[in-house]
Amino acid sequence: MKVGAMQAGQWAPTTDAQGAEGALPDDRSLDRWRQRIRETTFGNYHLCMGLAIEAQGEPQAAEAHYRAALHNDPGCSAAFMRLQGLLEHQGRSAEAQAIAAQAVAINPAYLAEAELELARIYLDLSDIAACEAQLKSYLGRPGAVPLPAAALLQRIGELHATHGRLEEAKRYTTQAIALAPDLVRHSLTLARKLVEDMRIDEAAAALDFYLKQNPGHAMAWHFAAIAAQMQDRLEDAIAASRESLRLLPQMPPKVLLGLSLLATGRLEDAEATLRKATAESGNQSWVTAILQWCLIAMNRLDAAAAIPVTTERDRSNMAILHLRAGRKEEAVRVLSQISDSDVISWHRIWIHVNRCHVYLETGRLSEAEEAMRAAVSMSPQVTRFYIRCRPWVADQLMAVERKITR
Repeated sequence: MKVGAMQAGQWAPTTDAQGAEGALPDDRSLDRWRQRIRETTFGNYHLCMGLAIEAQGEPQAAEAHYRAALHNDPGCSAAFMRLQGLLEHQGRSAEAQAIAAQAVAINPAYLAEAELELARIYLDLSDIAACEAQLKSYLGRPGAVPLPAAALLQRIGELHATHGRLEEAKRYTTQAIALAPDLVRHSLTLARKLVEDMRIDEAAAALDFYLKQNPGHAMAWHFAAIAAQMQDRLEDAIAASRESLRLLPQMPPKVLLGLSLLATGRLEDAEATLRKATAESGNQSWVTAILQWCLIAMNRLDAAAAIPVTTERDRSNMAILHLRAGRKEEAVRVLSQISDSDVISWHRIWIHVNRCHVYLETGRLSEAEEAMRAAVSMSPQVTRFYIRCRPWVADQLMAVERKITR
């Protein structure tokens, strides 16, 4: 009986002597598998302990841990490298050479492998500077393979992007792409963060790059739809949302599709789409708020008023409802009670556009321009899309936007 190869922690289908598939590994093979797990687990433990203790200035204790790592995992290249360096630093050249000879006998390329292994460990410990130094040393070696280094640069980029450090994320992303252009999974993390930070053109470029390599990724199409909305490419946004829904039917792209339809004046289609999204969400407030806006746009004010409001953005929508119902003084009063100091940037821009709308309709032109200027200062592209989401008054609001930006 042949034993299947272990891949990603699972046994692949095997073929026995008669050609029957699905033969299971024998006990000896499983024992070897368990033994290898023990070796690498305890070897890695002692290696990490050695690194930490050496950094604290205790070379003798660190040496003991490196030797324990090699006792448990005789092929641990990083333990060989660190032990060799430690011995050389202490002037024990003969011992260092013996360790190097032992390592070469096991793996002639142990130094390069060790540098990658240490880079991974430093990154796991969030020591980016040490990881980067190790990668630089590795890439300087003749015959260095770029793909594993690019994978680590990818992880560094993701770490920076996750914490909102977008310039650093872009730097590491660029390095990873230069080393291995096909390794682009990380750019989606960066693109999402660029969208959240309203850096729309950069996000669109990153998403375009990503989708050329990963055309079947539903959420990438979803974020591409957001970028297209903000770049005033509404038909592209609709197409991207529909592609996202085709690949993976879910509620967020459906909400986005409803907004794009609304912005192009297809209000009945927008309402039908948003009602489906509302039902699928279990009437989540952020979804019902967008349905409410659609109803306001359709001038179905009683139906809109029946939907509860939960955020300052939603309360500013009530000012527009009053405005459309002819209650201008009430619209101004509602706006005066809204505070946007603790509101997220996307909602704050929406509130500013609503203020501009109310002030424009009530003849307070200087205040309308001031509100529009506040919105544009945060993001001209987001502001323009929000104006498009008011099709019945978009031309007038766009005229104010053009006046303050020319």
